[in-house]
Amino acid sequence: ALPLLLVVSLGSCASSRFAVVKTDTELAQQEWLLQTTELAGLPPLPQRRAAIYDYYKLGFLHDKYPGKYVSGTLVPHPIYGVYVIHDYITRFRETGNTSNLHAAMTVADAAISRMILDNEMLLFFYEPDWHLTSTPHRYVSGLTQSYYLDQFSSLAQFTGEHRFTEAAELVLQSLDTTVEKG
Repeated sequence: ALPLLLVVSLGSCASSRFAVVKTDTELAQQEWLLQTTELAGLPPLPQRRAAIYDYYKLGFLHDKYPGKYVSGTLVPHPIYGVYVIHDYITRFRETGNTSNLHAAMTVADAAISRMILDNEMLLFFYEPDWHLTSTPHRYVSGLTQSYYLDQFSSLAQFTGEHRFTEAAELVLQSLDTTVEKG
């Protein structure tokens, strides 16, 4: 069977006309994303990201930190916070709606509270019992850490909040961590 299509808007491009269509799957993903953020008490995430967040099996924990459903259990996913913070900052830039900036701050605060301060470094560990990767030991991802550096720096710039400047500086220190240590 072919998926149902729904025309959601009409527009014009030069001399031709086009229709933007969404499948029933896309509409279901968008509705799911809206419900997920509403249940967490957060503003909506961008609808254009609904399919990827559905694929990621996104959910929000009690502190509004994003996680992944693994075998029916919601576990924190270290890099998901970066994605959600980025999307809320982007929405704030696009709309000027401060609820998006506040949501980015809320998720960032939750991320910071889940990180471990060790030797003047702020570290977000991937834990083996979360079953997010095939790695059998606890580790810190340089990629995840560098993304947090970027997002905390952006939040510091937009909000002027020292806690995000401090978090960015402590994450920056973590990028000097050797493989053996994390």
